[in-house]
Amino acid sequence: AASLAETHWSRNPDSAFANIEAGLAYGRLWEQTGNPEDLDRARNYFRTALTQEPVFSVYFADLAILDWQAGDEDGALWAVQRAAALAYQEPSIKLLEGWILEQVGENNAAKKAYERTLQLEPDWVTHTFWEESELRKAVQREYLQQVSVSPSSWEPVWQAYAKGDLD
Repeated sequence: AASLAETHWSRNPDSAFANIEAGLAYGRLWEQTGNPEDLDRARNYFRTALTQEPVFSVYFADLAILDWQAGDEDGALWAVQRAAALAYQEPSIKLLEGWILEQVGENNAAKKAYERTLQLEPDWVTHTFWEESELRKAVQREYLQQVSVSPSSWEPVWQAYAKGDLD
């Protein structure tokens, strides 16, 4: 698939779509092979695409993950912050931003990103992710103190279903 994507890219090197497709293909290939050259190719295709069309937050998030995997903390931080700026209402990107910030020791900024994540997606507060570090435990505890959160907003639905109330 990667070689086919590269062939497609060679016909359309100025196409952000072709660059993204090649980046995705090489990213998947890297997952399978662990070959650092495949990871570098994926990152380069993403960077080129995002230079051509710098508006796709999900691709900045993808680049952040690839950069992180390559050991490029600065690149990962830049890309995830760009993604978060473009998609300020997307909780999964805020969560990724918080995680990367936490990993690089920017705990105050990570805390803010995590708090925003829970503002956007309150049901995530019960996920085990929040139990994996002291910072996350504190964010979860503070959030639960501020709001009354049931285990899930779906809980009333499941209770009604269990009682046979299907209306």
